[in-house]
Amino acid sequence: GVTIGVPPVDSITRGFRKGELVVLSARPSVGKTAFALNMLRSLSVDRAQNVLFFSLEMGVASLGERLVSMTSKVPVQLILDQCMTSDQLSRYDQGVTRVASSQFWVDERSDSSVAQIRARSRRLKAAYGLDMVIIDYLQLVKPADKNQPREQQIATMSREFKGLAKDLDIPVVLLAQLNRESEKSARAPRLSDLRESGAIEQDADIVLFLHRPDPEQRANLQCIVAKNRCGATGDTGLHFTAATQRFSEITNQ
Repeated sequence: GVTIGVPPVDSITRGFRKGELVVLSARPSVGKTAFALNMLRSLSVDRAQNVLFFSLEMGVASLGERLVSMTSKVPVQLILDQCMTSDQLSRYDQGVTRVASSQFWVDERSDSSVAQIRARSRRLKAAYGLDMVIIDYLQLVKPADKNQPREQQIATMSREFKGLAKDLDIPVVLLAQLNRESEKSARAPRLSDLRESGAIEQDADIVLFLHRPDPEQRANLQCIVAKNRCGATGDTGLHFTAATQRFSEITNQ
């Protein structure tokens, strides 16, 4: 399978396989986009694989700043403030060079439909080859029929994204929002918390949840592999370094 560069998660999933729909879900501001960008960095910047990233929420400039910060390990705020030491500036320049020479594409159009995402993905797959498609995120994708009930819209899009993964013969990673139930009861997310439709749970081959067990410990997250059609489930602790947007394994002191 395609490993994502987060060893404790890769050890559970054994990588994402061709044709799989992988759903990554969390509540807002927990780190879905940062986790997806870590996948992009690992595949494209570190391993020269081709990735297409659909960003329906964030602009390409913001994504680029975060990606360079991850790659160079220079805090993103120092990059934004243009306040770096000579060593940080050197690492920043190297990070920019590595990111600029990588083979990935970012589509920042905020009104994309499934049909448009499918057409753009197929075009790039035919021209250059693709190893992964990432979509950030499901609830912002434009439905084909606005008159349908919302649950039916989400079910249709979920099924079509599963079809896209099979057609392209690569993993498609689909970010999605969780509903508020897990927050209300202060518990870890479960499959029934996937927002607006049970079809997401049914169509996905792998479902990952990002969860912050202790709101006071914002750097410590839990990644839960809640569904894995062809492998194991389980959970693992992750450390999130907000300054550089990087995820790493929690090591015992």
